[in-house]
Amino acid sequence: MKETSRIKGKAIYQPAGAAEEYSLWACNLYKGCDHNCSYCYCKRGPMAHTLGGPHAVLKSTLGDEWSAVRIFRKELDKYRTRIVEDGGLFFSFSSDPFLPQTTVLSMTCIDYALSQGVPVYILTKAVNWLYQDVYIGSLYAYRHLLHIGFTLTGHDEMEPGAPSTQERIKAISRLHEMQFSVFASIEPVIDFNDSLSCIIDIMPFVRELRIGLLSPYSPRRYDWTQCDRFIDKVTELSLKHGVIVRWKKSINRFYKENRPDDMHSTIPDGCTTTPTAKPICHSVLSVSDKNPSVPLQSALMRPPCSEEIFRRQVRQSVEQRLKVFTKQENFFMALGPLVIADIAWQYAVRTTELAAKYRIEVLKKLSRTVGVLHKRYDELLRKDLDDKGIKRISILSQKFLKVAANDFTVLWCSMNNDIRRLLPDAPYQDMRTEALCGYVMLELLKEHNRKMDELIMERCGHHDCAPNPTLDSLRDALDAYISPDKLVLSDNARLSVKILYNKLSQMDFVNEKP
Repeated sequence: MKETSRIKGKAIYQPAGAAEEYSLWACNLYKGCDHNCSYCYCKRGPMAHTLGGPHAVLKSTLGDEWSAVRIFRKELDKYRTRIVEDGGLFFSFSSDPFLPQTTVLSMTCIDYALSQGVPVYILTKAVNWLYQDVYIGSLYAYRHLLHIGFTLTGHDEMEPGAPSTQERIKAISRLHEMQFSVFASIEPVIDFNDSLSCIIDIMPFVRELRIGLLSPYSPRRYDWTQCDRFIDKVTELSLKHGVIVRWKKSINRFYKENRPDDMHSTIPDGCTTTPTAKPICHSVLSVSDKNPSVPLQSALMRPPCSEEIFRRQVRQSVEQRLKVFTKQENFFMALGPLVIADIAWQYAVRTTELAAKYRIEVLKKLSRTVGVLHKRYDELLRKDLDDKGIKRISILSQKFLKVAANDFTVLWCSMNNDIRRLLPDAPYQDMRTEALCGYVMLELLKEHNRKMDELIMERCGHHDCAPNPTLDSLRDALDAYISPDKLVLSDNARLSVKILYNKLSQMDFVNEKP
């Protein structure tokens, strides 16, 4: 690609040089960074004035944050097809996207890109965002398109404003447990032994490593023998754990140009560490020239991704449960939560319809959020179920509503009485009642999952329930429709919920077919 042909938008652009080895498309919303890493390339050289700074500030070309969002969306819409074809969009090279002052805008843009089907790569040193449900819940729904990376050097003293290496390793482990695709940037390598120590700690949790030397390149900083041992050990670990290793040009160059005279030989280029076959040579392995951000397309060269591993574990878990539980129990575990969720969505839809009917301006944005969550939930459901499975859930839900019609009426009346008792002067009580019914169904879903998890632990010896951030977000949204006050349900309301759950557990989940 010629320099003159590169796209250089205000937010989205095509990077050059070492950055191009990470991604063919990137987004920079801010310049400067509060981590204040002493080795940062943005602090030195001709780009220091443009990219550097001790604190992250919005790029002046973007105006304010509202303008930045509009500019980003316009540029993404314009180049979306090319970005997807080239592997995705990288955040970011000029700052950390998850600093306290950058997270909101970064998440707004990241969420929009993911909603448009664009794969996103995020590189960060920050960890606090990971423990905030509003952020991790939003990303969880799109984790099949998302790759989150953490920079690790093993030298906290050179990164005074960043979380410690151990905090970042803990964050990597946590994301792995949540089935995210995680990678690590071992760049720059300050010391080969310290970098290897980091790699050993994270190997079970990452899908990919990207390894490079300090910038600007200088061979005087490193020892070739240590580099050789480092490459051997990382290659061995990558084969053991099924992790892709992408060696950047800097380490390729150092290895080739500084080999001792007695070790020079003809070594083929273009090798990539894979989990299924030894590299052609034990020496430096190069990055894919065409698309450095996407694993090689050959099935033999691609390690199992987090989603594939997760699905394999699910299959193994299902096979075990089929031996331990009856068919009815298995179907109730699998389909029961989907039926409860389907009914919760019906209450949520009626809640938004009533909000629209009463023209409640303050709830317009909240209702749009519920609509987005509903669409996201349906998309994720269709990834796991075919049309037959979707129809089966609908039939079971309708059957449950019919069989327990009187009990659902009692539930609604009990909820309405609680609203009137606790909020006697509040308007829109029917809307609040629908929202409370949906909220209670989602609480019932959590209780169902807890009971099933305990049962699985008792009979199989392991836990098996994963959280659903989309439904957690819906529960929070429905809570906002009800009241800012804490509602305490009456005994009648709690009893009606128990009766409904008992009737659900008695339904025939095995023979009900679309």
